[in-house]
Amino acid sequence: MTIPSEHAGLVEELTNLVPFSPLASSSRYEIACAKAASALRRLQGEREELARKVFVPGLRRCAKCGLRLVSSVLNAHDGSVSAKNGPEDCPNGCGPMWPVTEREAGNELADRLDVATDRAQAAEARVEKLREALEELLSACEADFGVPDDGDEDDEAVDGGEGGDMAVTFGMLRRARAALSTTEEKP
Repeated sequence: MTIPSEHAGLVEELTNLVPFSPLASSSRYEIACAKAASALRRLQGEREELARKVFVPGLRRCAKCGLRLVSSVLNAHDGSVSAKNGPEDCPNGCGPMWPVTEREAGNELADRLDVATDRAQAAEARVEKLREALEELLSACEADFGVPDDGDEDDEAVDGGEGGDMAVTFGMLRRARAALSTTEEKP
C-alpha cells in the first residue's frame, strides 16, 4: 500500500509510539495514547476538509429514481443561505438521498452539454433546410408573379388569372424576403 506523502510524517509518528506491552510504564502508555488521539483528531479534521472539497454542498441524488435535489437553509435572522448537508430521504419515497461528488456533477454537466450541443446542431441544420425551402418558394413566387415594386405600398393581391386573385400579395413577398435576409450569415 502506498502512503501519500502528506501522511508520511503521521505514519512515522504512529510507528514510533511506544509499543503497548504489560511491562510498559503507565506514563509512557498515556503519552502514546495522547499522541495517537492527537493524530486521530488531525486525521478526522483532514477527512472532514476533504469531504467538503469532494461533495457538492447541498446536492443530493436518489439512487433508485435518479432525482437530484438541492437543499438550502435560509437563516431568517441574518438572511444568509447555506447548504443543507444533513441526511435526507427521497421525496418520492424511494429511500435515502446520497451526496453528489464534484466528479459526478462535472460528468453530468458534460453529458448535458453534449446533448445541448447535439440539439443545437440539429436545430441549425433544420433552420438551414427551412431557409433553403423558403428561398425556393420565394424564387418560384417571384418567377410566377413577377418582381414586386418596392415603392408599391398598397399590398394589392396578385392576379392569378384562373379563378380570381391569389392569396399571395407582393407585400407578403417583401416581408418574407426581409425575414429571410435576417437569417443570412453576416461576414
